[in-house]
Amino acid sequence: MLGKNILKLVLLAGDIFFIYAALFATLAIRHARIDIWTEIDVGFYLARFSLIYAFWFLLLYIFDFYEISFSDEIKDSARNFTAFLIGALVSGALYFYFQTKMGIAPKTTLILNIAIFGAMLIGWRVFLSRTFFLGYKSENAAGSQKKISPAEFNEAWFLKAVVRHDKLYEVAKGIFDFCCGI
Repeated sequence: MLGKNILKLVLLAGDIFFIYAALFATLAIRHARIDIWTEIDVGFYLARFSLIYAFWFLLLYIFDFYEISFSDEIKDSARNFTAFLIGALVSGALYFYFQTKMGIAPKTTLILNIAIFGAMLIGWRVFLSRTFFLGYKSENAAGSQKKISPAEFNEAWFLKAVVRHDKLYEVAKGIFDFCCGI
């Protein structure tokens, strides 16, 4: 089993790969060509979307997509995934709304990009959770029985069990406080 920090880097590297693969797939679908670089300036899209992607990675971090423990309930994961998709859509829409001199108005491109990346993100996480070398199977088995092994019982587990933070509430409250402050 690999160390948790290495696993987090594997998750991040895969996410970086898939986020740009989703952009290329989106552009190929939008322009109905596989060789999109002959028709459009791909570098232009890469530069514009990379700014949005930096914020998306922050959202992924906020919604615990880089936590190695997969023993949480499916409901929590689905809520975090939905919150990420909404945050990605809102941030992308605001970015392109306020960047009027950009030369592109990628409404459909943005929505298609989020949908493709969302599907790839789920597939990537499912693949990793079922891969033997990550060692998630034992944690899932213990989590599904609502029991923990003695090796997993420590201060961090206790704090996580006692203090459940609702990330969606915290993000929504932060946005609300910011808007009220303005």
